[in-house]
Amino acid sequence: EDVLKLMARASERRAVGETKMNKHSSRSHCVFTLRVESKKVLSDGNVMETAGKLHMVDLAGSECAKSAGGADVDPARERERKNINQSLLTP
Repeated sequence: EDVLKLMARASERRAVGETKMNKHSSRSHCVFTLRVESKKVLSDGNVMETAGKLHMVDLAGSECAKSAGGADVDPARERERKNINQSLLTP
Protein backbone atom coordinates (compact mmCIF):
# COMPACT_ATOMS: atom_id res chain seq x y z
CA GLU A 1 0.00 0.00 0.00
CA ASP A 2 2.86 2.41 0.84
CA VAL A 3 4.51 1.65 -2.50
CA LEU A 4 1.31 2.38 -4.40
CA LYS A 5 0.94 5.72 -2.60
CA LEU A 6 4.54 6.66 -3.45
CA MET A 7 4.06 5.71 -7.10
CA ALA A 8 0.82 7.71 -7.29
CA ARG A 9 2.58 10.74 -5.79
CA ALA A 10 5.45 10.41 -8.28
CA SER A 11 2.98 10.11 -11.15
CA GLU A 12 1.28 13.36 -10.08
CA ARG A 13 4.63 15.17 -10.14
CA ARG A 14 5.71 13.69 -13.47
CA ALA A 15 6.08 16.31 -16.16
CA VAL A 16 4.72 15.48 -19.61
CA GLY A 17 4.38 17.57 -22.71
CA GLU A 18 3.35 17.22 -26.30
CA THR A 19 6.08 17.05 -28.88
CA LYS A 20 5.96 16.53 -32.62
CA MET A 21 7.04 12.91 -32.06
CA ASN A 22 4.92 12.02 -29.00
CA LYS A 23 1.71 13.50 -27.54
CA HIS A 24 2.53 12.38 -23.97
CA SER A 25 6.30 12.68 -23.91
CA SER A 26 7.94 12.37 -20.51
CA ARG A 27 9.76 15.62 -19.75
CA SER A 28 11.37 14.43 -16.52
CA HIS A 29 13.42 11.52 -15.22
CA CYS A 30 12.16 9.14 -12.54
CA VAL A 31 14.19 6.56 -10.61
CA PHE A 32 12.37 4.16 -8.28
CA THR A 33 14.41 1.78 -6.11
CA LEU A 34 12.80 -1.10 -4.27
CA ARG A 35 14.93 -2.80 -1.62
CA VAL A 36 13.79 -6.13 -0.17
CA GLU A 37 15.37 -7.76 2.87
CA SER A 38 14.61 -11.17 4.34
CA LYS A 39 15.77 -13.10 7.40
CA LYS A 40 15.24 -16.81 7.89
CA VAL A 41 16.18 -18.86 10.94
CA LEU A 42 17.78 -22.10 9.81
CA SER A 43 17.34 -25.45 11.51
CA ASP A 44 20.81 -25.16 13.08
CA GLY A 45 19.84 -21.83 14.70
CA ASN A 46 21.84 -19.62 12.33
CA VAL A 47 20.12 -16.73 10.59
CA MET A 48 20.31 -16.42 6.83
CA GLU A 49 19.88 -12.88 5.58
CA THR A 50 19.20 -12.01 1.96
CA ALA A 51 18.72 -8.66 0.31
CA GLY A 52 18.04 -7.39 -3.16
CA LYS A 53 17.43 -4.16 -5.03
CA LEU A 54 15.33 -3.45 -8.06
CA HIS A 55 15.89 -0.15 -9.89
CA MET A 56 13.15 1.04 -12.24
CA VAL A 57 14.10 3.99 -14.41
CA ASP A 58 11.98 6.18 -16.67
CA LEU A 59 14.15 8.61 -18.60
CA ALA A 60 12.77 11.64 -20.37
CA GLY A 61 12.92 11.18 -24.11
CA SER A 62 15.98 12.31 -25.99
CA GLU A 63 14.99 14.21 -29.10
CA CYS A 64 16.70 15.18 -32.31
CA ALA A 65 16.36 18.90 -33.10
CA LYS A 66 15.09 18.23 -36.63
CA SER A 67 12.36 15.79 -35.56
CA ALA A 68 11.38 17.91 -32.52
CA GLY A 69 9.92 20.66 -34.65
CA GLY A 70 12.66 22.45 -36.51
CA ALA A 71 12.54 26.25 -36.78
CA ASP A 72 8.97 26.71 -35.44
CA VAL A 73 9.69 25.25 -32.02
CA ASP A 74 9.01 27.33 -28.89
CA PRO A 75 12.31 28.66 -27.40
CA ALA A 76 11.37 27.37 -23.92
CA ARG A 77 10.69 23.91 -25.35
CA GLU A 78 14.02 24.02 -27.21
CA ARG A 79 15.87 24.82 -23.94
CA GLU A 80 14.00 21.96 -22.27
CA ARG A 81 15.01 19.57 -25.08
CA LYS A 82 18.66 20.59 -24.75
CA ASN A 83 18.58 20.19 -20.95
CA ILE A 84 17.02 16.73 -21.21
CA ASN A 85 19.58 15.61 -23.78
CA GLN A 86 22.44 17.04 -21.70
CA SER A 87 21.21 15.32 -18.52
CA LEU A 88 21.27 11.97 -20.33
CA LEU A 89 25.00 12.47 -20.98
CA THR A 90 25.93 13.58 -17.44
CA PRO A 91 27.24 10.80 -15.16
